[in-house]
Amino acid sequence: MVSMVGVAAALLSPLVMTVGFFIWEGSWKGSAFGLNVFKGTMATCIFILTILVLQLIGGGVGFARLLSSSQQSINFLLLSSFLGIVIGESIWLQALKVIGARRVIIIDSFKPGLGALLGALMLRESCGLEVVFGLSLTTAGVLMVCLEEKPTNIEKDANDDELSLSTTLYGYILAFLNVAFDAYGAVLTKEYGSEEQFDTFEVNLVRFGSASLCLLLIAG
Repeated sequence: MVSMVGVAAALLSPLVMTVGFFIWEGSWKGSAFGLNVFKGTMATCIFILTILVLQLIGGGVGFARLLSSSQQSINFLLLSSFLGIVIGESIWLQALKVIGARRVIIIDSFKPGLGALLGALMLRESCGLEVVFGLSLTTAGVLMVCLEEKPTNIEKDANDDELSLSTTLYGYILAFLNVAFDAYGAVLTKEYGSEEQFDTFEVNLVRFGSASLCLLLIAG
């Protein structure tokens, strides 16, 4: 049951993330930094509320596991938050603003492969031929969709216009840096979150809560 839940989450995650790409691209008119502050603060509130609700109605441990965890694990989760959310998410949102969701998704399709590679190198996880084949097949599918020619009779938006070489290069560099920071942050999260047997909400509360605080301090 647990493995099936994990598989379902892994399948739904890219879909939800892609929908979010286009919602943010079309709706948010402020800066990438401002959007990251908003996302982090909202997510922190949701995770706090979820943990409290689970404690009240489901007999959850509340914040006890976080308070009794080792300082080393918390420190590395804070590091993963800084790299993956404070830095990674900010440059990812800036890339989204500069080159648009379509191009950012192309670069993001390489994130699972890099994550698997870092997992094999840092966590000694298995990375057999079936894993490589699956990642290659998924990446190829995303690339085929994102690189597909758009019909000429559909009106283009601002992000589909020809971008200058410098702007395009800047946007792609940001997208690649986000992939690197996010993949490394995810590996740190998995290693030190599993070490303390944190659940999803606890890990995300530490990561998004600390990132939100850091971003708010920078904004102030």
